[in-house]
Amino acid sequence: MRDSSHQRRRMGAIHPCIIASHPGPFRCVHLTCCYMAPHDRALRRWLRSLADKRVEDLIFVNRPFPLDVYLPADVLLISSLRRLYLGFWYFPDIPGLPAGPQVFPHLREIGLCSTVISAGEIEYLLQCSPVLETLAIILSTNPSSHVRVGSRSLRCAVLWMSMAREVAVVATPRLERLILWQTCPGAPSGVFPTNVKIGYAPELRVLGYLEPSIHALEIGNTVIQPGTRMSPANMVPSVKILALKVRFGIRKETKMLPTFLRCFPNVETLHVMSDEADEPSGKCNLKFWQEVAPIDCLEAHVKKVVFSQFRGKRMELAFLRFILERTQMLEKLVVGLVNGDTALEDDETCTKLKALAMARRVSECPMTVLVVARQGDSAWCFRRASDLSASDPFDG
Repeated sequence: MRDSSHQRRRMGAIHPCIIASHPGPFRCVHLTCCYMAPHDRALRRWLRSLADKRVEDLIFVNRPFPLDVYLPADVLLISSLRRLYLGFWYFPDIPGLPAGPQVFPHLREIGLCSTVISAGEIEYLLQCSPVLETLAIILSTNPSSHVRVGSRSLRCAVLWMSMAREVAVVATPRLERLILWQTCPGAPSGVFPTNVKIGYAPELRVLGYLEPSIHALEIGNTVIQPGTRMSPANMVPSVKILALKVRFGIRKETKMLPTFLRCFPNVETLHVMSDEADEPSGKCNLKFWQEVAPIDCLEAHVKKVVFSQFRGKRMELAFLRFILERTQMLEKLVVGLVNGDTALEDDETCTKLKALAMARRVSECPMTVLVVARQGDSAWCFRRASDLSASDPFDG
């Protein structure tokens, strides 16, 4: 729709007529195509009408910018909602807002895209949504924020292209997935460190991408560091699918990989994404990996390894050799070439990978090696990451 002053003047009159003429109930409404600030009174009327006609799915986006428009509190009066996505708003002040489980008694999915919201306001939304299953925070670039996840119903929490000083999972008895994708276009790697705290999450099955460059992992009351002594108090045995992203050209980051793996002793599918270092410092060679002590998940549980963004570099091959030599149950190794560059799929690269596969002991189970051309992470999106119907959200 073209944006003109005439259209903006007419919008306040047209939309109420459309909404009022509909007999209801509304299943799905998207309000996304204009700058909302001049239409505060109209917005309130629309939202009250949507509440009366029991809309179930609402996408409500203020665009284009600026970001200084407050979300009308009338959104919190739509108790029929099952899915709610908000974009480019300031969340309203909590004092005076309706509160309690009667606010969103049916809400199962909420997405906050470029919405300025505090940790306390996120907790408020969780408390108002007693059956919420999915929380997605998208394109949030406020590095001072803290995200505290505590919900008896939540199954999936996603922090997508977002930055936070801390992500804390505190009391989530049903949480199955914690998805962290903090790569933001144009943002230099490692500038915004994030503390990832995992407290009570007995059903957590899927975790990633953990990045040593930006994530400081804390399990229970233990901050995980290279050489941390493992105990039941600082391990998460429920995790079956783990995704890691590492710059193999940075020794400090590479040394965290064995430690991270020890925190999750029952991993069956391991995803490792190789990231390029702008300024390599102290690569870990084959000797480093040969001296790594045994790792429970590799010795007894890992059946599938997906190594993406493969560039054919010596340190990547050293890690793959380590994986192949240590895994006892490995059935499938998938190597994805960086940016889908088929130039790497030459005889020399394939020969190196086949030689690594042949190095496995004869007594081990048969294994398939696949070399594929992929477009890195370009096909991954927050919708797929939070899709609870997909058994492995990292698998392209």
